[in-house]
Amino acid sequence: GIFYRRPGPDSPCYAEVGTKITPGQTLGLIEIMKCFSPIVFSEQKDAKILEILTLDGSEVKYNQPLFVLEYLN
Repeated sequence: GIFYRRPGPDSPCYAEVGTKITPGQTLGLIEIMKCFSPIVFSEQKDAKILEILTLDGSEVKYNQPLFVLEYLN
């Protein structure tokens, strides 16, 4: 699929490096055959994004890591 960091071309990114994320927060979108699925942070504790491993609009493979996180709790 294709990884998108923002909901639309003129919209801000869902999250940036250094962003504190909470359970249920959307981090990006994956597009497969014109169907968009959200990437939702599903852990039960807060985290911080240390690194984003792929560019906006890049092709990604199944099980490919997209983010490096540091858990805060």
